[in-house]
Amino acid sequence: MGQWNEGEWNWDFGWRRNWLGRDSEQWEDLQRRLQGLQFDSHKKDYWKWLPGNTQAYTVKSTYGELLSWKVGSEEVPFLKELWSLKIPPKAKILTWRMYFEGLPTIDNLKKRNIQIAQNEERCKFCLEETETTTHLFFHCSKVDQVWKLCYKWANFNTVLPANAIQHFQQLPGHSYKNKQASRWKIMWATAVYNIWMTRNNNIFRGQGVDTQQLEQKIRFTTWSWLKMDKDFPFNYV
Repeated sequence: MGQWNEGEWNWDFGWRRNWLGRDSEQWEDLQRRLQGLQFDSHKKDYWKWLPGNTQAYTVKSTYGELLSWKVGSEEVPFLKELWSLKIPPKAKILTWRMYFEGLPTIDNLKKRNIQIAQNEERCKFCLEETETTTHLFFHCSKVDQVWKLCYKWANFNTVLPANAIQHFQQLPGHSYKNKQASRWKIMWATAVYNIWMTRNNNIFRGQGVDTQQLEQKIRFTTWSWLKMDKDFPFNYV
């Protein structure tokens, strides 16, 4: 990392892998941050957390800092709603990663220079298009059928958006109260979760893709997550 030389600190960085495209930008940013720093070998080092007001680390301040890097200083309403849903943390994190294009879909793996066989690049549902986040969850013809099966629970037929935020906000009806809207958004999150799990089970366990079975998994998962709310009175049928 570095060493002292006649009372001055000299940086000496080593790298464990070859650089990717984004690494050059991060290296330039690091150099800018290090310029002008003064070190004193006679003083003891200590940690200071800059985000927030207390100089002490908190998860909330970390989340705010990461969010500002992604979308600016203002919190996206979609994300605020997502974190407020009464669903397992794993589902919130997966949906958050989906929104930021952070899931290891085929196109993202290729961006990281991970070699993918040509016959493995296709979407596991439709087997027609290259797998991307947008295609997998919103463009795929087979997945679109699953979404529409879910919307039929409310006797609601519609053309669904291909944008995550608009898709999330597509409620079956305009008169839904806050609690009903929240429950429907929980269904939306369970669909995202089960679509991803079905995709993974196909790749890593060789399980087939069945849209009717997927709809049933979404139905059961929705019920089990809604039961986390003590005010939800219904049993699974």
